[in-house]
Amino acid sequence: MKGIQSMSLAEKLLAKSKSVESGCRLWQGGLNPDGYGLIRHKGPKISVHRAAWIAFKGPIPKGLCVLHKCDVRHCIEEEHLFLGTCSDNTKDAVSKGRQKNLFVMNWRKLKKQEHLTNG
Repeated sequence: MKGIQSMSLAEKLLAKSKSVESGCRLWQGGLNPDGYGLIRHKGPKISVHRAAWIAFKGPIPKGLCVLHKCDVRHCIEEEHLFLGTCSDNTKDAVSKGRQKNLFVMNWRKLKKQEHLTNG
């Protein structure tokens, strides 16, 4: 068996993850406080979903994010990942109820302030 230092990124990801009934492949290593998996491979730690994209699909174009179809932050199943802009990521989170719509929240706050100011 290869030592961890000589393993490819794909081999490391597969060795520290397991497939579950939902179809997700869940990272079994360390997680950050937000629940995203982390891995170190030839440099600083990176999120495992980004590492999975690089290992199984290729480079991530500049300015794009790796998003989850399954919404499981430590899933590395390549079929559950897709590329999008930061705006796409926010829209995806809002549409799935994972993040409040900041525009709507700010609009309501502004309207409340106008009401209080104008009587």
